[in-house]
Amino acid sequence: MKDDLGAASGTGHATWQRTAAVWILFVALGPFFGALSVNILLSVMAAMTAAAGEDYGAMGRLLAGGIVIGTIVSLPIAYGLGLASAAGVGAVAAIADRRKGTVPWPATLFSALIFWLAVSALAMAIVPPEGWPIWAAALLAAHLLGTTICVLLARGMFAPR
Repeated sequence: MKDDLGAASGTGHATWQRTAAVWILFVALGPFFGALSVNILLSVMAAMTAAAGEDYGAMGRLLAGGIVIGTIVSLPIAYGLGLASAAGVGAVAAIADRRKGTVPWPATLFSALIFWLAVSALAMAIVPPEGWPIWAAALLAAHLLGTTICVLLARGMFAPR
């Protein structure tokens, strides 16, 4: 017999506690990992730009400051724009986990793309047209990387034993 968060013995289906835990994982951590991922990408790009200009002293400052301060500053935006996406992708992940016994890659990544389209449409209504490509790319990275990290965590934490 498995614990409360493991697959129920003999059925191959997850318990309701496990289903809720998978959903909560995505809702609680998805926007954070999305923001962190985007800030890592942007900080690496900034550091590479500094390196191309032979300003090697700025590289460490851009990396550390961009990742730490950038993530702190972007968390309200990440949770404001990403909470609904995280809840939706988490619901898909939790339902699929309940049916299959594991969080599947295709369903969660596809749902992340669908929610990216929805959030991008919302952002296009707010962001000036010259900022659309950067916002769309950042939102895509946040959705896909945040989902990927959450799937890896869920599969590791709730793996069949």
